[in-house]
Amino acid sequence: MEKLIFKDLPIEQQQDIIKSRIFCDYYMIKADLSYANLRGADLSGANLREADLSGSDLSEADLSGADLREADLSGADLSGADLKGADLKGACLIYANLRGADLREAYLSGEDLKGADLSGGIFERNVCEILEMGEKFRI
Repeated sequence: MEKLIFKDLPIEQQQDIIKSRIFCDYYMIKADLSYANLRGADLSGANLREADLSGSDLSEADLSGADLREADLSGADLSGADLKGADLKGACLIYANLRGADLREAYLSGEDLKGADLSGGIFERNVCEILEMGEKFRI
């Protein structure tokens, strides 16, 4: 099956996909998923490069292996999310809630983590470059 480009679909179809939480057949590049309820959604391996996920509820979501490069996750709730092996290069995580998130083997480089809450997060074997963490970074 050929993958479809999410942002090119009619808004009604986009909303149906969000409600169904089935994302495996779509390229989500630059998708506007701001303030979406994606709690517990399976986004494993999803291509969410440059997507707007600001303010979204991604708590307990499976984002393992997802491409989140340059994605806007500012203010998103990622508590308890599975981000194992995710690529977060250049992602905006300002004031994101990452409490208890599993970030093992995630690629971390150039994120803006100002005000992000990483308490209880799991970090092992991460590929890291210099991070701009801002003030009052909590782990």
